[in-house]
Amino acid sequence: MKRSIKVSLSVLLTIGLVALLIKQIGSQELLGLFREFTWEIGLIGFLLYLSSYFLRCWRWRYFFPGQDINLLDLFSLTSLTIVSQNILPGGSGEVSFVLVLKKIFNISYSRGIIAMIVARLFDLIAMLLVFSVALLLLLQDKRLGYNWLILVGVLVAVLGLAIYKLDRLTALLIRLNNRIARHLKKLAGLSEKLAGFQENIVELHKSKVYGKVFGVSLVNQVVRFVAFQKMVEAIINREFSLLSTIYGSTFSEISSKIPIHGVLGLGTYEVSWVGPQMLMGMSKEEAVLSAFGLHAVLLIFSAIMGGLGLIIMLYRKRGINAGQP
Repeated sequence: MKRSIKVSLSVLLTIGLVALLIKQIGSQELLGLFREFTWEIGLIGFLLYLSSYFLRCWRWRYFFPGQDINLLDLFSLTSLTIVSQNILPGGSGEVSFVLVLKKIFNISYSRGIIAMIVARLFDLIAMLLVFSVALLLLLQDKRLGYNWLILVGVLVAVLGLAIYKLDRLTALLIRLNNRIARHLKKLAGLSEKLAGFQENIVELHKSKVYGKVFGVSLVNQVVRFVAFQKMVEAIINREFSLLSTIYGSTFSEISSKIPIHGVLGLGTYEVSWVGPQMLMGMSKEEAVLSAFGLHAVLLIFSAIMGGLGLIIMLYRKRGINAGQP
């Protein structure tokens, strides 16, 4: 699909969904969204969400041992990646991570891509596990919950196997490409690139960091959900269930990964939050307001962190160019 068509569809989707949601509550309610914001609780949410940034930074250290990248570098890299994910559609934000690694720290594209793929797979596994526990506790029909757990268990096993056998899968792709390249000369150079991926995968396997990466990913998911819970409580000015937060946030997170979504996620993020919350018994007005409020807070927070990350990155680049550590 042409980029201009995707952008047009995103704009139309945003306008349509946002207009539909505002119609449910009225523009005056939306304008007064933060009038009763509880800053004490909100501050706890901000601090927790900030800690999730550093958890992700700590996780990246396992992927690049021995590299000249300190925690501050990883913070700026993480901040820029997150704000890019909020701005760009689908998985385009991840591309910025790989590009910055190569441009600033001279880490190969293949190594950056492998690190991103493995990290995202562990994120998915962690999110599925946390969501499944929340769903099991929320569902009144426990049999349905247990069936879901079995399904998730199979999916997690498949994803885990894919991570541990990623080198074998890459080797299979190399052999398959070699056969196809005999007839399509354009693919002749692809095997060499895939070999670079395989080399980085093998090196990552030998480092035996998967257990640590998964542990940090799981803790990070829990911390993020608790942060979202506190932000929602600050917005609606009452206590809010952590299980309901996990339930709604998971669908909102998934909506940000689809190829076509609203500009800055506006509309698609909110609808993905409102539907599950209304199913859980939340009023329509409160569900819509909390959706807009949470999304606005996350966008503003990521923009501030992204700006700070950019300043750190530019300072770091100037130091590297000047030959300073």
